[in-house]
Formats: sequence, structure tokens, C-alpha cells
Amino acid sequence: MKKRNHLQKRGQITVFIIIGVIVLFSTATILYIRGQITEQKISTEKEPVIREVPGQLKVVSQFVEACIKEKAIEGLAGLGEHGGYIDLDSSYLQQNNIVFKQQIFQPTDSDYVELFEGSDVKIPYWYYLKSKNKAVNACEYASNKPKLWKNKPVKAPYYAEKENILRNANNLKKADAASIEAQLENYIATEIPGCIGDFAQLKERGYDVEKAGEIKAQVTVADQDVRFLVQLPLKINYQGSATELNEFYIKIPLELKKVYEIAQSLVDAQINYNFMSRITRSLIGSYVGMDDNKLMPLAETEYGGTPMFWTKTDMKKTFEDILSRNTQFWQVQGSKNFDLAKVNATQRYSASIKRTYDNMILEELGLRGVSDYKDFGIYFEYLGWPIYFNVNCKGELCRAQQIKSVIPTPASLTVNRYNAQYDISYPVVVQIVHPPTLEFNSGYVFRFAMEDNVRTNKELVCGQQAIEIPSGNAEETLLCDPIQRRSGDITITVTDSVSGKPVDGANIDLDFAGIPCNLGTTDKKGIFKGKLPLGYGALITAQKFGNLTQYITQSKSMDIFQDKSEDIVIELVPVREVDVEFKKIKLDANTLQPLDSINPAAPLSKENAVSLIFTMVSKNTLEEEFSTIMYYDANSSEKPVIRLAPGEYDVTGTLLENNIRIIPPSVEIIKRGWWQSSKKEPLPSKIMKNPHPWGGLELRLRIDENTLRRDKIKLTVIEFPDARSIKDMAWSGQLAEMSQANKALLMPR
Repeated sequence: MKKRNHLQKRGQITVFIIIGVIVLFSTATILYIRGQITEQKISTEKEPVIREVPGQLKVVSQFVEACIKEKAIEGLAGLGEHGGYIDLDSSYLQQNNIVFKQQIFQPTDSDYVELFEGSDVKIPYWYYLKSKNKAVNACEYASNKPKLWKNKPVKAPYYAEKENILRNANNLKKADAASIEAQLENYIATEIPGCIGDFAQLKERGYDVEKAGEIKAQVTVADQDVRFLVQLPLKINYQGSATELNEFYIKIPLELKKVYEIAQSLVDAQINYNFMSRITRSLIGSYVGMDDNKLMPLAETEYGGTPMFWTKTDMKKTFEDILSRNTQFWQVQGSKNFDLAKVNATQRYSASIKRTYDNMILEELGLRGVSDYKDFGIYFEYLGWPIYFNVNCKGELCRAQQIKSVIPTPASLTVNRYNAQYDISYPVVVQIVHPPTLEFNSGYVFRFAMEDNVRTNKELVCGQQAIEIPSGNAEETLLCDPIQRRSGDITITVTDSVSGKPVDGANIDLDFAGIPCNLGTTDKKGIFKGKLPLGYGALITAQKFGNLTQYITQSKSMDIFQDKSEDIVIELVPVREVDVEFKKIKLDANTLQPLDSINPAAPLSKENAVSLIFTMVSKNTLEEEFSTIMYYDANSSEKPVIRLAPGEYDVTGTLLENNIRIIPPSVEIIKRGWWQSSKKEPLPSKIMKNPHPWGGLELRLRIDENTLRRDKIKLTVIEFPDARSIKDMAWSGQLAEMSQANKALLMPR
């Protein structure tokens, strides 16, 4: 009996132990599930469950929610203004190694477009040519499009292979950090403290409120709205009663997901159909012609007569004008602002004009994956940004290929063939306008940029997938692994080459055989110090972006050995903005020397305009290429300004005149052999319309620091003499010789 009781007690103990274990695991499971539910509280379409606030505390919750709403609207507006980024220069993006680079006055070589020159509104490219404009044999397209959701995969085609995603886990972390949801979460958590302050307004109403923990925000972009769940622990004392509030929730009725999908579909249309290139080719074809204010024809043949000529500078300006006039007519079928252009059928060339307008329409089938966007406006803008423009001409002057008949005839026949091939890159800003809401009563505006690239009159296809998210590191490799950094302490000091002062915040990159790695930035003393990977021929590059002072990127080569410390100094050359005063020297038709030898330089006339290109001649092969372009119309009220760095430049420029120039007819005496008399050959007259080139500059010049320190630089160009016959138009081909002969008078002062 005793034995049986003992066994019964042991059995009861065993049952209790089993029940205890079950309860323990059940409790742990419940706590884990609760944690997951809390973490993902608003990650679905369901509304979060927030504890109801007692009536006397509604004043506090309404105050905090008003702050959250204010900052949420600010953050959303910033995202729309800057192509999905609240601030491209924010410390948040820089901490996540996301850097947007800019080339001065060269938006087609930059990661973004400034809405206006010097504007704080920077609009990133969602699709553009990442490689250099001339690198057509090894080109690469890229995208700076941020992810929409923080913890969801990136949409193709930006990551073409699953294996590539796995190899670039660090890039995925950057993509998550740069996602729209993550940026909004960081913005809310960062900005809310400044909004709530010390709760002074609530203290006046008898509430003693104290922050009792860190602020955490969770943002979800849903189908119809954007949701903000903010954890902000507060201790509240009101009329002797103490309580706590922890969570606050608001939502902004904004179809940001739909806006994002429309933007993505436009990028897909460019990737898959090259719709922008189709428009570009249509515009080129519509504006070519045998006229000096048009583009040189793609294929034209003339028999006899005086050949036409164009200049690259003029044609570039012509095409920029074409873009300015026509981009407003680009349309997406089915959008709110879609409106078929009405062309008068009796108008001359009406069929051609209508065809041009029709070619600027992206059909509804082009926007795949998006339905019902009839309430959304879609606009395209080109605001006069500098473009990349080149034509297959020898030098600045573009003219016909002349072929003379080999068959002897009384009057030899000359054939003039025009066969222009255009290389063009230019940015366009796309603006999507959401219907008005209570928070955005004029409509929510979302802007992003795309770039079109045409080479030899065809769309440029690289056959490579684009890369997501701009980064200081082109790709993460073992090179960037801290384990690989086995050198001694390497100290890199970056200074201003002119002032000698340290350059803080300069990005330091390391490159081995084309494999890059971002090391970090210089401190306030212009110093970066750390250990580096080992190897021969390492390229150390220092560059600085986003400041008022611009610098030309510089690099140095070095060998890095194990445990060996070394100090290197990199001097960045500053780029300065200086005022310009233009002069011109008119030459004598017979001597091609200054017409006035005592006072040769005279101011530009109101009919003049000057276009100049300064290309720095670098003796250091590791120095970044630098060039600057300026155009000045003497009739303009704006002062001419140019950005330059100290150095030597190849300067090419054109003096334009806005007066109709009539070159008179003349007679050329053609001398024959001693057995024949000379022959008089009549030369026709020529009317040169506005504007036409009549001078310029082709010379290598040195710009020193003393020159840049002056209040104003005086630049002088050559003005051709008055033409006596059509043969004098050949002066344009002698501009380099004229510039060299008068070099002393053309030097900057």
C-alpha cells in the first residue's frame, strides 16, 4: 500500500512538471507572437489597435498627433520634391554611405539635376547613363530610384539575378535604408522632438508632461494612404492623477503607392521601348533643313551651288531651344492632362506637324502595371539644362562633303552631300500630380528625372541592367572587408591647393584594378586615418560634393604594405565663380591683324553674343577631367559669370552676331596656264541670317590664381573683318591661326 501511494505521488509530480513546461512554452510563444504583432502592427492593410485615450488626456494626444501630422506632411512634400528622397544631402543618407555626385554644369554626368542652377531642389535620375557620355563601347545605365517599402524585394529589372542580390547583401541594406518608408521613419523620429518642445503649451493648461523614452516611428505606405505609428512614451500628471501614453497613430490620405507605380512604369517604358529616344529622333528629323537656323540634314544632296555650313555651338543651342519648346507637348495617353493636339488641316505641312505631335505621346499600353490613373497629371519639363551634344564634324564648323565630277565638262559639276550623325544626351524632369487632398490642397507633386541618350541618330542600348541606389561604393567586395585592412596607419590629408586650408567632409575612395571601396570622409582637420587593404598600385581618390566651394577631384597612386604606416597629402583644386567682361578685336581684311593698332580691344555691341568652352589641360593623368561652358548675350541684363579653377585651358569659342550680314557678289580671276588667258568666275552673294558666327577664339590660355582673385576677368575674342566676297567665309577655318597670331592681345586680364 505504501509503495502504491509513493508511486501515485511521483506520478502527480510528473504531471505537474509536464503542465509547467507546457505553460512555460505557451507563455513564451504568446510573448513572441505579441512581439511580432507589435513590430508589424501597421505592416498590413488592417488598422492598428491603439488603446483608447481617456477624455482628460485627449488634449495631450491631439497635441502630439498634430506634431506627427505636421512632420509627416513635411516629409512627404520633401519626398515628392526630390524624387523619393527627403534631402539628398542629409546626414542620414551619408551615414548609410549613399552619396549623390555632381559634375559642375554637366547634369548628364551627374546623379541628379538641379531644378535651377544653384537651387536646393535636387532631382535624382531614376534612369540615366552612369558611364561617361563618350564611353559608348562600355556604357552602363543606372537608377537612383529608392525602394518604396523597407522590407520588400526590389522590383526587376534593377537586380537581374537572384545570385547578385545574395552577393550584395550590404547593397540591400543600403536600399532598405534609402527606402521611402525608412526615410519617413527617420524624419519623424528626428523632427518630432523639435515640434513638441518642452510641452509648454500643455503646461499652461495644467498638464505636466515628461518624455519617458526614445521615439520610434513605423511607417507603412498602403494602397490608399500613408500610415504613421509612433512610439513616444510619455508620463502625464494632471490634477494629481498620473498616467502614461505610449503610442500615437495618424494616417495621411495620399495614394503614394500609385504615384510611385506610375513613376516606375514610365521608367520601364524608357527601358523597354526607348520612348524618349523615339521622341528625340522625331524632333531631329522635324527640325533639320537647308537653313543655318536649323539642324544639319541627316541625308541631303545638292548639285552645284555654294555649300551650306553650320557650327556645333549654334546647333546645340538650336536643339536646346527645340527641347524647351516641345517638351511641354510630351503626353501620356489616359492621364488627366492628356489632350490631343489640334492641327489645322489647311495649314502648310499639317500632316508632318501632326505626326510630330503624335510621336510625343506615350500610349496607354506603355504604362504597364498601372491601372486607372485618369485623375493623375503627368508632365514633362526641360528647363534649359546644359546637354551633351556632338556631331560628326571636323572641328567646330560643319559643312558638306564635296565631290567633284571626274568627267571633263565645260562647267565641272560639284555634289554637296550632308550626312549629319548626332550624339545627344539630355535630362527631362517628370512631374506626377496627385489629385488635391485636405493636406495637399493644390495636389501632391512628385518629381523625378530621366535622361535620354542617342548616339549616331539611334537610341544607345548597352545591354546591361541598371544598378539600384547611388553609393560611395560601386559594389561591396572583399576589398571593403575590415579583415583585409592589414596595413599600418595610413594618414590621408586633404587640403585646398590654393589656400592650404584643410578640406573637411571629403570622400576618400580606394580603387584596386577597377574594384572600388569607400573608406570614409575627412574630419574637420581634413584628415582621414585608418588601415587599408594591401596591394600594389592602389588608387586613393579624394572628392567633395554638395558644398558652396567646388573642387576638382584628385587621385594619387600608392603601394600598401603590411604593417607599414604612411602619410599622403592630396590637394584639391578649388573652382571659383568670377565675373567676366568681354572685349573683341576686329581684324583687318588684308593683314588679319587688329584694325586699330592703338586701341585694338572694344566692348561687345548689343548685337553680339559669345559662347565659350574651357577644357582644362591636365598634366596629371589621375586628375578628373574638368570643363566649363558659358554663353553670354550682350543684350542681356544679367552679368556674365564663369566658374574656373587655376590651370591651363584649351579655349574654343564663337562670337555670334544678330545682324543680318549681306556678303556682296564678286568676281574671282582664275589664272590658267601660259597658253590660255585668265578667266573671270562670278561669285554669288550670301545672306547670313540671325544669329551667325563671325569670329571667336581658339587658343590655349593659362588662368592663374591672381587672375581669379580679381573682381572681374577680361576675356577677349576675335571679330572677323567685313566680308568682301563669299570666299572670306573661309576665315572661320583660320580662327586658330588668327588667335595664335594675336595671342598677346587675347590673354585674360
